[in-house]
Amino acid sequence: VIYAEGVASVEITKCKFADISVREGGLIHITQSEKLVITESQATSLMASDLADVVNASNVAIVSLSAFTVNNFGRSSALVLSKVKNLTVTSSTFANNFPPNYCDPSSPECTP
Repeated sequence: VIYAEGVASVEITKCKFADISVREGGLIHITQSEKLVITESQATSLMASDLADVVNASNVAIVSLSAFTVNNFGRSSALVLSKVKNLTVTSSTFANNFPPNYCDPSSPECTP
């Protein structure tokens, strides 16, 4: 839904994100930025692939999350951060709701 690369500052306030068919990258994917601020927002992902983390921030110096709710019903992660220098999280909820014993019938590893 949001992909930003090399943007100096990304600030998201009072937004709702939802996607039922995320493929790669995730709902909010920020890379090579100075600052990511998310306030009073919600992100929900349904049926995401293994490569579609809901929030993915890499090479971002400052990440600040406040009153941010993430509900992930896919196989990926609710929040992935890498190469972040300063992280602040307040009054936020991150939930991975994918059933732990789910078996994707299309997967060769699945034996019903």
